[in-house]
Amino acid sequence: MATQTDPIKTTEETTETDRSAMRNLKGKIDLLSVLGTKAERTSQNYAAFLKALETHVLTTFKRPEDIAPAVSDLIYPQVTISKNVSTRRRLMATNGLEFEEGPIDETKDEKDARETRNKDINESVELLLKSELTDYTKRAVLAKSNMASLWGIVIGQCTDSLQEQIRAEGEYETNSSNYDSIWLIKMLKKVISGVTA
Repeated sequence: MATQTDPIKTTEETTETDRSAMRNLKGKIDLLSVLGTKAERTSQNYAAFLKALETHVLTTFKRPEDIAPAVSDLIYPQVTISKNVSTRRRLMATNGLEFEEGPIDETKDEKDARETRNKDINESVELLLKSELTDYTKRAVLAKSNMASLWGIVIGQCTDSLQEQIRAEGEYETNSSNYDSIWLIKMLKKVISGVTA
């Protein structure tokens, strides 16, 4: 009695099956394309993926102005936020505040009035500075949370094979525990193009 054996698939047929499966694969975000290894998807438009990811960040994240440069320009949010930290001098200039200098021949009453006005200006600047630093702290905390969310979104758009290749990279443990999405974005570009360690 003859036994029937399963036909052995050629490499070309297996690759075509993988590509077919990639077409049907959905990521965590429907509007973003799914990323795969070079073997799974020979032609991927990574630039279009990043542009769509940036649009997603801009339309769904809180304080997107801090996190969007992480996608578009690979700039860490902390750098973006720290550029906007207010200083005493900047706050005074922005709000049109200036300490008054007294003339040499001012009277005691004029000097007392000027010092009172300068004291009021100083107190106002202190309140503004305290408010700005509170806002800075909130933005820094939110940016850290947004980076973790961004990591989840990006990794959620990757096939299992691509995730395995990323996890095989030597710096993966450190970068994944810090949710370093910029490292992930850079590494994905390398792995997708076939450049791996």
